[in-house]
Amino acid sequence: MNAKSLFIHCLLKANIKDNKWHGITIKKGQFFTSLGNLSEDLGLSVKQIRTSIRKLESTGDIKHEGASKGAMITVCKYETYQWNGQAKGHTLKKDVRAQEFKEKVSEYLSKYDQVMLDEFVSYWCESGDKDLKLRFEKQTSFQIARRLVTWKKNSKNYDKGNKGTTGSIKNINDLWPDQTN
Repeated sequence: MNAKSLFIHCLLKANIKDNKWHGITIKKGQFFTSLGNLSEDLGLSVKQIRTSIRKLESTGDIKHEGASKGAMITVCKYETYQWNGQAKGHTLKKDVRAQEFKEKVSEYLSKYDQVMLDEFVSYWCESGDKDLKLRFEKQTSFQIARRLVTWKKNSKNYDKGNKGTTGSIKNINDLWPDQTN
């Protein structure tokens, strides 16, 4: 538990970009401190800090370099813990979440036709390249059953008599009443 607390502390204290401090270059993912400061910050004894540092070094999570006036701590693989707006592999995760959503929606195939469900999934799984969430995940509340009822009701308003498809509009002018005077 102490090692976990120390590691989280290191992630929070590490520089987010290269800096100079008292003539020392401290790189991204590093910070300069002392065992006493760490002990005080975390409420642990210096012995507990040393033990935690050894554990984190043995697992390859941090590097510790002692110095006469303190210690340089480097968070190994620092970049993997940082958000840069484009999480690696996040597209795959969005695809997996979209597939899971599609599978949940497909449970309603006995109530709704396939075309409508496909259009529903397509709409609610939409996201931009930089979006982390799919459209349905951005909603504060989302119940598939209730959304499908509303979707079907709204699709009837847009699709008068065109059975089997939703959202298809024969004539764009059908959406608005005649505006000519």
